[in-house]
Amino acid sequence: AKELAYQNPQKNKINDIVEVLINPFVGYKKSLYGQDINREGAPKEFVPFWIPACLNKMGQLTPHPYYKPWIAREWLSGSQMDPVKLDYHTIGDIDSVDLFTSSYRSDFNTWNDLWTYVDKLSISVTKQSMHELKHPTYVRGEVGQNCYVRIAEFGQGMTRNIMGLYNDLIRRSQELPSLLKQYVSLKDKEELNLLSGELFIQKATQHLGQMSNEFPVSVSQRQSIHHYLTISDGEMLAVNGPPGTGKTTMLQSIVATMWTKAALDRTDPPVILAASTNNKAVTNVIDSFGKVEERGCPELAGRWLPQLNSYGLYLVRSGKEDAEKFQCYHPVNKDNPSNGFPMIIENKSYLQNAEQYYLEKYNQYAKTTVTDIKDVVKNLHSKLVQVVQGLETKILSLSSIDLEKVDAKLGTLDINERYTAFKLATHYFEGQWLLEMKEELNKGNSYLEFTLDSQKKKWRRFAKLTPCFVSTMHMTPAFFKYGITSTEYLYDFIDLLIVDEAGQVNPEVAGASFAIAKKALVVGDVVQIPPIWNIPLAIDIQNIIKLGLANNEQEAIVFVKDTYLGSSSGSVMQVAQRATKYRVDKLLAKGMFLKEHRRCVKDIIGYCNELAYNGFLEPLAKEFGQNEYFLPHMGYAHINGNHDNSNGNSNTPEAQAIVNWIDNNKLFLENYYSKKENKKLKIGEIIGVITPFTKQTSVIKEALRKSGLNDITVGTVHALQGAERSICIFSPVYDSNYEGSYFFDNGVNMLNVAVSRAKHSFLVFGDMEIFENSNKRTPSGLLAEYLFKSEKNKLDLNKRVYIPNISSFPTVNI
Repeated sequence: AKELAYQNPQKNKINDIVEVLINPFVGYKKSLYGQDINREGAPKEFVPFWIPACLNKMGQLTPHPYYKPWIAREWLSGSQMDPVKLDYHTIGDIDSVDLFTSSYRSDFNTWNDLWTYVDKLSISVTKQSMHELKHPTYVRGEVGQNCYVRIAEFGQGMTRNIMGLYNDLIRRSQELPSLLKQYVSLKDKEELNLLSGELFIQKATQHLGQMSNEFPVSVSQRQSIHHYLTISDGEMLAVNGPPGTGKTTMLQSIVATMWTKAALDRTDPPVILAASTNNKAVTNVIDSFGKVEERGCPELAGRWLPQLNSYGLYLVRSGKEDAEKFQCYHPVNKDNPSNGFPMIIENKSYLQNAEQYYLEKYNQYAKTTVTDIKDVVKNLHSKLVQVVQGLETKILSLSSIDLEKVDAKLGTLDINERYTAFKLATHYFEGQWLLEMKEELNKGNSYLEFTLDSQKKKWRRFAKLTPCFVSTMHMTPAFFKYGITSTEYLYDFIDLLIVDEAGQVNPEVAGASFAIAKKALVVGDVVQIPPIWNIPLAIDIQNIIKLGLANNEQEAIVFVKDTYLGSSSGSVMQVAQRATKYRVDKLLAKGMFLKEHRRCVKDIIGYCNELAYNGFLEPLAKEFGQNEYFLPHMGYAHINGNHDNSNGNSNTPEAQAIVNWIDNNKLFLENYYSKKENKKLKIGEIIGVITPFTKQTSVIKEALRKSGLNDITVGTVHALQGAERSICIFSPVYDSNYEGSYFFDNGVNMLNVAVSRAKHSFLVFGDMEIFENSNKRTPSGLLAEYLFKSEKNKLDLNKRVYIPNISSFPTVNI
């Protein structure tokens, strides 16, 4: 440890110390005849305790002034809302840690004080002293001989960019940026009445663009768009978006409208960022901007610049795989000023080819011959003005029509005038980009400067080609910086911050991004997967009292509960609901509500609707005709399984029954769905398997592997969050001998997500005696009512599925 202080003299120049982390002992996997005897997937080493400390060059260790010791999260089982950590290798649970840290008060003046704290923490959580702690599958090394001492990187890794921005905010003497100020406000936004009548029609004239002409927006999507158009800088709008209700379509329409408005006004395009903490959510968004459906209008469709294949630019740390799928941009510095897709096109070679390509595309559209890009841009703007004026005239003529008939009329405008306006704006900005790049490249390298103005200009130049940037919350601050050392931030710069899957986003993680944006659109669902909170309530309580936001523990607890601004609970979605000035219905949370559901058939989404949405969802998915489908929509198979919780929660017979059924019906399912969808589909694109427990995930995956079914997604609800499958199989794991409450009954979240992944069939494979349909108050009790509603819902595992009229589907080569 002493060597670390000498090797890192720059670590802390003022106090000449090094921050370190100490693990006082290490355990190693037990083995028998040279083979590991603990189960597959167990960590290689047992390193539960980490003790932050400061080390000086004299070799003296002192307690760290800010950070307390902790037990590594991987060795703690989950609390009620964190199923993924319930596993066989844990030594205690997170709730025990919370209880200890909230009740044990200590000031670490000496090393002995610190050591005593760690020992009492161990006893409270593991029921063993730290000095005597044993684990059944690890051999403990000698204290003092087998230990770790390493450099502490507090605020590094995933949180480094976020903490860098927060630290800069603390150093600044200026008032908080307006949107962040609203985000952390302790006062709920006063509610206003929803737009109606003439006000609704007036807002329709400001809805200028539609990215796709495949379908018009729905009634609730349009309502959300219009109300978004009422918010000003420093405000946000929460949109509650249950699964399958078209969040992406709504977001694309808002992006298209802002982009079209800027082209109409001949201003720079807006800078729009969509972000989340869930990587799957982020890639879903960037993927959607590359798959915009366009029908007809071939002269305007597509892009008029070569190699452009998306309306989104993915701001990502690095990654060859991402670059192969998406248009990517990576963090830059003075030594690496352009990295990713912009580097491919911001050069004279590309520009020369692109100019010719652009002119050819315009001349095909206009059926003329124009040789000057400036003339093309001028002509496109004139045409855009003409289309928007016609749009406004048609909308204002609707004021005398029965408002119930208005939406159909507006829908026609979506796929005609609004789509045309967006495409004209698209090609207008492509021409503007060509003109700007030609001017910038003629200047040499001046456009690579890192001044405030040059960085703002860079983002608006990028936005002329891709109206939406997409990133994770953890990476966002790394991109919106300026200065040679990139230590200054572009506060109040992003015109719109879109937070997707906001019900999963921790409030403190997202707050940094609110500092660099002007307004926010927050989209999510608080009755799906919640965030994973790694900060205990005790830490929140201490910080709140320390900052004078509460006088005692009870007040601090109320603060966390009412504001959702703690780090131990709450989500960005809940914060945004408080800050939103609209509410669709008193039975719903504040914010707009997307109600038209088009993913699951009625029998499936009916369960979720009753469980979590107070019946407000409107099922609109296409239903099957009589004898057109071969499975129950809500079905079950009784399995005489065996719940094994000795080394994690698993049920091998249940897993094997699932795999056998899939294997027996694989060819039929692939044939049926390939013909139905008129494209070749593999079994992994048709079926997904969900279970509450990570151990059961491993058991099912292993059984699938042995059967050669490696491409099927298996996991907890997190594995299929935001995704869908035609058939979802649920493995509950518990059997009728289990006493106590079931994990999936701790809240509506788990079964709501699990069931809503299935488009056509949700099938439960398990001991059906655990489902009691007389208790609708629990999620599993309500599920039982749907499962046992008809004898036809019961699967016969001895028969393969079959449908007689499958030949009616088109022939597809499988």
